[in-house]
Amino acid sequence: MLVFSFPWSHSLVGALLWSAAAAFIWSWSGGEGEYFAFAPAVIAATAFSHWILDFLVHPVELPLWGPGSPDVGLGLGQPAALIVELAIAALGLGVFLWRSRLSPARRGAIAGLTLLVAALTVYGAFNTVPPDDILGLAGSMLLALFVIITVAALADREAR
Repeated sequence: MLVFSFPWSHSLVGALLWSAAAAFIWSWSGGEGEYFAFAPAVIAATAFSHWILDFLVHPVELPLWGPGSPDVGLGLGQPAALIVELAIAALGLGVFLWRSRLSPARRGAIAGLTLLVAALTVYGAFNTVPPDDILGLAGSMLLALFVIITVAALADREAR
């Protein structure tokens, strides 16, 4: 298991600030609709869920408020950490598909993309060979995130 040092961005206080920033940016961007008042809270909770997952899977290395503060983490190992993360993702996908107004074809496409991402996550969790080209890996991961976010944005646009 890799050990990281990220005293600000992955601290509990940092996660709360990231969550507030995400909710503020969404509100500032001019969101509207039936769930407008509820959406910032959902966005903040979604952003904060990353810290909760990190708390579950990282060893004791997540600072509470920055350098020098106490570190926390449960350090669930594989495959327990992977099972927890996949179960939460499946729950989120299920709620999204249940509540969305998307066509069955769009729902299927989003479910398929989610299954592909889950399969890649499982592969990455158990692939112990270090990458030959770390910059190529970073670039491909950024491209994958861009595609996933674009699909989500397009799905949200159709749902309105």
